Amino acid sequence: MIIKKITCEINNEESRMLLKRIETSEGVFYNRIIPSNNSICNYEKNREKFDKDPYQSFFQTCHINWNNDKKEWNFNTLEKSIKHSNKYKRALFPYFQRNQSQLTKLTWEIAENEFLKMLSMNVQFVPIHIPLKTTKDEWLEKKVKLLSLLNENQRLVPIISIKHEIRSFENIIEFEMLNSQFIGITVYSLADSRESIKLSIVRMLNAKFKEGENCPLIIYFNQPRFLSNYSRVNSSFVYSCYAGDVFSQQIHFIDKINPELFEKNINTEFVFDYNEGVFNTSTEQEKLGYNITQDYLERVPVGQGLTAFGVLRWFDFKSQQILLNKINNVIIEGSSFNNFVKDKRGWHLWWRNMQSINN
Repeated sequence: MIIKKITCEINNEESRMLLKRIETSEGVFYNRIIPSNNSICNYEKNREKFDKDPYQSFFQTCHINWNNDKKEWNFNTLEKSIKHSNKYKRALFPYFQRNQSQLTKLTWEIAENEFLKMLSMNVQFVPIHIPLKTTKDEWLEKKVKLLSLLNENQRLVPIISIKHEIRSFENIIEFEMLNSQFIGITVYSLADSRESIKLSIVRMLNAKFKEGENCPLIIYFNQPRFLSNYSRVNSSFVYSCYAGDVFSQQIHFIDKINPELFEKNINTEFVFDYNEGVFNTSTEQEKLGYNITQDYLERVPVGQGLTAFGVLRWFDFKSQQILLNKINNVIIEGSSFNNFVKDKRGWHLWWRNMQSINN
């Protein structure tokens, strides 16, 4: 897929959110996207065996896993993701998923070697992870060199961490907002107030775009499914409020998962409750007069290639995307965003909290 142009179609003053028009070789799409990630791709491949439809997204991400034993990145998943994205004509965005310890050790030598590896694999949207202590001037010097190595069909995707020093973070983001088609931001769980300050800067800069102007797609990487500190509100909504356009949540790789989690009772699993805008359990849902967990499990037989947990995850992604599309509809229709979020307890609580912090 070729992404030709990204423009601000509507700037909603009430929410300070934009509707962004994304013109591609496969048609016109809009922002607030939950892409087909590592997990969804696996579900899609299982469902293909039963002639079931794929997940409806023109974006795909691939989080690359660090092999602790071999002390190297495992590119096997990326090779499969490239083939999968080509099959469904998607834009594929790779991402090197680091823990915070690895992030602090990231140097330009490491980052540039990863960049060259992506070039050798002929990745179209080429990520470059910016080390934490990089200043704007240092970044601009590196960027010139990196751009010179791309072919005419490739695009650079700078990825900066929310852990970056605040002044350099602001300077780099402000420059890239006006000079890049894509900006990746590594985020965590908003447990640190300094993260909120930096995200508010992103929101402020994004809200400055006027209708018809070119603007970048802001891709948030590595966020958890939900924010435990905020009533388990889904992170895709939270980062939508901070100018996010694409939301690629943290991947829990099998080699790093506690084996006890595989024995977890399905009724204690957190599932996205689209009525409340939060993740909750089957028991919590029943107290509210319904049971989304059981409804999902009954709608998709395990014979379609998904485990019970896979079924819940599949609908988690789909139901969140439906609600994100409704945000776009609210913006298009010019309806009140405040009234829209009032219908969902989790969203309303988060929105009120955010407004009190940022206004």
